[in-house]
Amino acid sequence: MLQVALLLLFVVHALIHGMGFAKAFELATFKELSLPISRPLGVVWLVAGVLLLFGAATRSVNLSWWWIPTLFGVVLSQFLILFFWADSKFGTIPNVLLVLATIVGFGQWRFERMVQRDVASMHGEIHSQDLVAEEDLAPLPSSVRHWLRRAGVVGKPRVSIVKLQQRGRMQTEPEGRWMDFQATQWVTTKPPGFVWFADVSAYPGAFLYGRDKYQSGRGTMTISILALVSVVEAEGPKVDQASMHRFLGEMALYPSAALEPYIQWEEAGELAARAVMTYGGVTASGLFRFDEIGNLLSFEAKRYRDVETEDWLVEAKDEMRTSSVTRYSSRWDVSWRLDSGDWTWLELEVFNVTHDGERH
Repeated sequence: MLQVALLLLFVVHALIHGMGFAKAFELATFKELSLPISRPLGVVWLVAGVLLLFGAATRSVNLSWWWIPTLFGVVLSQFLILFFWADSKFGTIPNVLLVLATIVGFGQWRFERMVQRDVASMHGEIHSQDLVAEEDLAPLPSSVRHWLRRAGVVGKPRVSIVKLQQRGRMQTEPEGRWMDFQATQWVTTKPPGFVWFADVSAYPGAFLYGRDKYQSGRGTMTISILALVSVVEAEGPKVDQASMHRFLGEMALYPSAALEPYIQWEEAGELAARAVMTYGGVTASGLFRFDEIGNLLSFEAKRYRDVETEDWLVEAKDEMRTSSVTRYSSRWDVSWRLDSGDWTWLELEVFNVTHDGERH
């Protein structure tokens, strides 16, 4: 609703500028415009209106640079308002609103550029001819072998670069408000790393931008209100290990990573196995559980939450789906197992998966 109101403001303000052009060229008369307007200034009225309409058009199709033509349009508009103050002083009100919108638009553009730089710096090594062979599974626990066969990785290329599109909802505290989000995540398995970019609808008219990055063995997390004010900037050894746990917990979406040398496997029962990941001087481990036919059911680990570790649980919640190189569950719940009880804080759907640069 807020977006519709913003676009309506663009259009109405632009059309009002058209009135100045029409009067200058004697195409129409308006009692609201009592001051004479020369033809050169009439052209400026038209240019300001066109820039505002162009800003509205680019905003409506979600082009990240929509704020640039809008800002130029607002500057021209305000110049005209000052020049014709007696007739058009109230046009300052929509200009102020549009300036506020462009400030937020600039923040979004800057944040997205940061994410794009992060993604561009990821150097996933693609081995399109390196197929997973049955003998590659031999050193693994039987439950892991069963899972990888069930996931369909045997005879398929080892996944090196993955792009995931996600949506869902999350909470920041037990019994807190659920917030919807859309996210895109890029993952490399050789070397291990990811960049996760999320747009979270916090409240009507307010949103959060989030970036979770794991690169060169180091993790960082950034959360920003309206893409302008950072409220979380986290890094350090605890974040490094928490990021590694996340990489393990999401491995169901790129299961051939289970064969990479930085992950070692230990038997943990007939239908469970423990993965121990060591990379960049950091080690993290977690327990994978499977059903009798080889589907991955859950991953659990001791993961940092703030300054202490808590039990962290990732659970598959739907039937298996198929991508070009693997089978995976598309719905997941993520929970903290607290002393006060289990708290499911994230409900996630993965609705598109692409591998190694393929296009869908």
